[in-house]
Amino acid sequence: MHMRSSPLPYLLEDRSAHPTSSDFDDIYDRLFLRIAEASRDTESTVTMIYDMGRRSARKRDSRHYDRPPSAVLEFGTDGALGHIRLMQPPALLSLPMNQYLRKTAIWGG
Repeated sequence: MHMRSSPLPYLLEDRSAHPTSSDFDDIYDRLFLRIAEASRDTESTVTMIYDMGRRSARKRDSRHYDRPPSAVLEFGTDGALGHIRLMQPPALLSLPMNQYLRKTAIWGG
């Protein structure tokens, strides 16, 4: 019998299929994230990521308004890559998105 030495990776299921307002739940019930757009204007878009702690009933669950986000994604003009801010101690830091994200669509704009 072979024992797995590392933990299983997170496999997230998108429950609403809306990119700026959705819940992502790990299929093994280990992680529950909510994505919520905080603001959008001509200069930037700010998206918040919340660790919900448990599966949510989306229509009536507003728990994310009562807590700080785990991460903040700040995009520039026309969706340009900006910064990722990690908000939970001890990881209070800001990282440029272009170090971690790459455009993969051949015909993407």
